Amino acid sequence: MRVLLVSAGKGWNLVNEFRISDLINPHIKTIIIKGKPGTGKTTLAVELLKAAKGGLFVSTRVSEIKLSQHFPHIRELVEKGAVQEYLAEAIKVSFEDLRLGTVSDIVSKVIEAAHRLRLPLIVLDSLDALTRELDEKERLRVEKTLAAIVESSDSTLVIVSENPDITAADYLVDAVIELRDEEFENRRARKIYVEKIRGQAVARRRWLFTLYGGRFTIFTPTQEENLEKIQSSQFKPIPHTATHYSTGSEDFDTLLAGGLKKGSAVFFEIGKTVPTEWHFFILAQIRMNMLAQGGGVVVIPFGGVRPQYISESIKPYLNEQDVKEGQKIGIFGEHIQDKGYFKLDRVSFKKSMENLRDAIQELRKNGRKPCFLLLGVDKLEHIYPSDEIMKEISEIIIRVREDDDVVIFGSRASSEIKDKIADICDMHLCVKEVEGAMVVYTVKPPSPLMYAYYDYSAGFPKLRLTPVV
Repeated sequence: MRVLLVSAGKGWNLVNEFRISDLINPHIKTIIIKGKPGTGKTTLAVELLKAAKGGLFVSTRVSEIKLSQHFPHIRELVEKGAVQEYLAEAIKVSFEDLRLGTVSDIVSKVIEAAHRLRLPLIVLDSLDALTRELDEKERLRVEKTLAAIVESSDSTLVIVSENPDITAADYLVDAVIELRDEEFENRRARKIYVEKIRGQAVARRRWLFTLYGGRFTIFTPTQEENLEKIQSSQFKPIPHTATHYSTGSEDFDTLLAGGLKKGSAVFFEIGKTVPTEWHFFILAQIRMNMLAQGGGVVVIPFGGVRPQYISESIKPYLNEQDVKEGQKIGIFGEHIQDKGYFKLDRVSFKKSMENLRDAIQELRKNGRKPCFLLLGVDKLEHIYPSDEIMKEISEIIIRVREDDDVVIFGSRASSEIKDKIADICDMHLCVKEVEGAMVVYTVKPPSPLMYAYYDYSAGFPKLRLTPVV
């Protein structure tokens, strides 16, 4: 756990991050990992072995063969007494099968591992199987004995427990971690609860995690990047297919079953707690991929987004001519001389839509095809009557289907007409916040939660997605 207080002149900025390796330090000698079956306790225990560079895995529940079957990627890691190459690191892990053992066998094994072999980490998976028939006093005596053994050694003891309730052992150990398999919008949302870490401040208690790929991965809370510190490079477009327009992200295309289907309409719902900075480059990436391949883009900005920023934000990554000639942005103003903008009428929505259609036609005359429409419904909803908006949206969808274009209607979850728009669109896409992390998923058709972040390693923002499974 890292908690850093940084003075910002006018106050304090709290930055915190939790990593599995934070549990491996000299001040933490005993750890309890608790949770119901299937929540990922064994997977986390194995990740702790990796972070500690090896140790002893004592199983009272499954054999070495079955454990290897359940976790194929750790088959060689848990091969008894072997030193194997695991994720480019040599990690020595011993496996002991004590399914038929006793409490005395456990105690003896811990003494041997901690004091004779001096192993860095000892995992007991699980102690419950051997102590469930003991009364509370006897069980506590066993737990105190085990804690005392490692206290005077260089080892750390990890006890895996399937009892999610608070017990006397929770007060005895140095760290208590609980894993829960919860739901968010009827989708699996795995969460790790840091109930206790002795000697450290716990500023954030919960994090989202996944078991994707058989690994235990904690998702870092989303933070805005300082783009000025990132060296920009030319955007590398992903070619469109015969049936779909690419979003510019391989992961995003996969989530959308190939990308944005030609002639389709998408409703893009933004959660109440999602900052504009989080979702902005999801849509900017689609714009860049269209412009870089000769397409046209027409935008009515979302609420809270400055029209000028829509162009300025993508200029570092694209050819200047593509940005200048391929994009039209709707703004409210009396005199518009810049050809990159078109006028939105504050009184007549019909007139605004006529100007939008003119902007599309101008792009087509200049050879900019297909056309990607990005319309901020939340901004329109604050100015025009809902019935007029719905009527024009229906007309836009008809034209998009005829011309093989694509349109995304964007709005916050508080929109009064969002359900009506979602009903007539081909796809309903959501960007929400869960435990400080940005997640993306589709309601229509349904998909699991996907942790979302931007990869800047190529010099431009690319959306990456990891399933929460």
